[in-house]
Amino acid sequence: MHRILFSLCAMVVVAGALAAQQFTMTATPLMVGQPFSIQLSGGTPNAPMHVLLDQSRGPVQIANIGTVYLGFTPALYAVTWLSLNNLGGLGFGSSVHADAAYAGNMVYAQAACLSPTAPGGVLLSNPLSQGIHPAPCGAGVLTPLALGEDSAVVVPLPFSFPFYGQVWTQVGISSNGLLTFGGTSIDPTEQVGDLISGLPKIAALWDDLSPQVQGSVSTCSNSSAFQVSWSGVPQFYLPDNNNAQVTLYPSGAISMTWPGIELSDSLVGIAPGALQGALSVANFSGAAGCGTSNGAGPLFESFLPCCNPFDMHNQRISIVRQGAGYRWVR
Repeated sequence: MHRILFSLCAMVVVAGALAAQQFTMTATPLMVGQPFSIQLSGGTPNAPMHVLLDQSRGPVQIANIGTVYLGFTPALYAVTWLSLNNLGGLGFGSSVHADAAYAGNMVYAQAACLSPTAPGGVLLSNPLSQGIHPAPCGAGVLTPLALGEDSAVVVPLPFSFPFYGQVWTQVGISSNGLLTFGGTSIDPTEQVGDLISGLPKIAALWDDLSPQVQGSVSTCSNSSAFQVSWSGVPQFYLPDNNNAQVTLYPSGAISMTWPGIELSDSLVGIAPGALQGALSVANFSGAAGCGTSNGAGPLFESFLPCCNPFDMHNQRISIVRQGAGYRWVR
């Protein structure tokens, strides 16, 4: 099954931070059902090139070649019969038709091309990793919300949404970057104690935000996704500009992205409320690119100007159910 997935995914899964190597590989993020593009550069001009994808990171030592950051599991998939251009690069695009059930999985990739000057005659690209994300919200009904300073409203969901073992048909949306279930919260102070107590919560960009000064809060929904956007919203008494989106799916998956952030402090994550479960502190920008909750407890990262400023600008994470708890991928 994984081998089938990789053959359908092709190369979209290789987005990520580049290592400082000559032969480099970049790609747009993998989103189920969406087109993607791949770019390779710095390889040997006109050389045959292979792309390897695996569900395991590795690394593995290969004789006469060096360290290959793939696990070579039974799910290994190779994209072959490609050639670099006369500049040692290549660009191509395709689309993804992977089943939505794979959202939350990780895929690892690395490219290799023949090189007469490289050890073992093979030049390796930077290793890349990427989570598989749910499909975007797509076309739907756009509804502006009249939210002011420290205000919230309850709106109906277009589907039943499972969250920490309960099913919800409504969600509370706060001006302060917070979703709640079973009621509303206007709490502007993104404290861990407030996250884990009270109502079940999804913190997309929890902070003291002021949409009444600038920007907007809106929803976009259809039968397969429900998205909330905070667009161009400043912090209280600060002239900054912050953008965040959170999307809910009927499967219980949650996707968050931050297309432009100027604040440095915030809280991002999920919690069942009522002080339930053991805490799991995430590092959403960490090298692993994935993690799991400690059972059915809260999963979050607290961003502080002094020691852990917000660093998820233009990033995306998806949180999917795994057993009684949750798994996240970037």
